[in-house]
This record gives sequence, structure tokens and C-alpha cells, in this order.
Amino acid sequence: MYSPYGGIEFLRSFFKHRHLDQEYFSSKLSLDDTSTNRIVSQPSIKEIESLQSEIPEHLGVERLLVFIPKLQSFVFTTPDVGIPLSMPALEAGDIDSHDFLQSLLAKAHGGLPLHAERLLNKLVQRFEVTKKIYPQYQEGIWKPLGDPNNPFLYVLFSLVLSQKFVATKNFKYFNSLLKVNDILCSIRSDLSFDSASNLGALLSLLREELFVLQLLKKQGLLYASK
Repeated sequence: MYSPYGGIEFLRSFFKHRHLDQEYFSSKLSLDDTSTNRIVSQPSIKEIESLQSEIPEHLGVERLLVFIPKLQSFVFTTPDVGIPLSMPALEAGDIDSHDFLQSLLAKAHGGLPLHAERLLNKLVQRFEVTKKIYPQYQEGIWKPLGDPNNPFLYVLFSLVLSQKFVATKNFKYFNSLLKVNDILCSIRSDLSFDSASNLGALLSLLREELFVLQLLKKQGLLYASK
């Protein structure tokens, strides 16, 4: 999502397009699709609610409340998949992006081993250069392998970035998050988006909006996003 505007006009354009994307992903959720078990744990919803409570109502955050019941309609489970995040396991061969990101997502609230943190940062650097997430990476994330067109990998990466920004307040994660979410919104009609992908994209877009509102509040800019 790109805008020719600056200042308040940019914010208006940004929120307008992001709200349409949020509503699109919400409309595609299916309560009968058990694939959503793959995505996030219940604390992620509580995290949104706690972030929400930090923003004054007049900033428009009440608009986000309409999505919370739909998100809570799903049964969330901590993913029992992935790879060990120890150094020997990560150095044993090629990195499978799906398993690596799922493991990071499951551990995001509890801190990461140093080697896993370094590999994540390499993945962020690689994404900033290519704007793609590949299924596998060889030799410590640097050599990409496979077709970078799986939407779910971008959803997982987006969720990991959003949780890392919550944990660290490091703006490199926020900057990459904005770019990944731009990609997700640009490919939202892709037929390979299942309910897990739609749910994850919606969750990440809600977090992103709350982050932006928090930053505006910190700068003393009382802008209503609705």
C-alpha cells in the first residue's frame, strides 16, 4: 500500500486502506476451518486487549473492538510444531522457514536463544534486500531455496515481527512489519490464503494499527484512525 500524500493526508490514506484490508481478512474467516489451530496462542488476543487499553477512546481504537469477538471465536493452541532453537539444531542443515518461524512464534513471549535471535536478524536483513520469504535457507539464512510465493510464510513472519516489536520496541522490526503487511495486503485475494493465513494477517494488521496509534500518541498527535 503506497500513498502519494504526506502528513495527515498520508495517515488518512494509510488507515483507509488498512481498514479495508482488515475487513477483507475478517470476512474470509471460517469458524469451521480447523487450520487456524496452527497460528497463534490465546495470549495473543489478551495482548491486543492490553494494548488497546493503553490508547484513549477518542483515537478511534473502539473501531477495533468489532474484530475481537470474531478472533475469540477460534480455539487457539500453542503450535506443537517447529524445530529446536538450540545452536546445534539450527546448524544441522538447511533452515525450513515454516518450522523456524513457528518455533519463533511459540517462543516470542519467552525470549529466544542468542543463536536463534541472530538467525532471525539475518532473515530480517535478507527480507529487507529481497522483499521475499523463501521456503528454505541454506548456510545460515543467506542462500534462499524454493518458491517465495507461500502467503502463510509471510503471515508467520509478520506475526513474529509484531511480537518482537512488542518485546523489544526495536524499530527495525516495526519497519519490516509495515513492509510485510504491505505485501500481505497486495496479495490478499490469492487463492492459497486459508483461514489460518487470513486470521494471522488480520491479527498482525490489528497489532500494526495499535502500534501506529501508540506512536502517534507518544508524539502528541491525537489522530483518530476511524
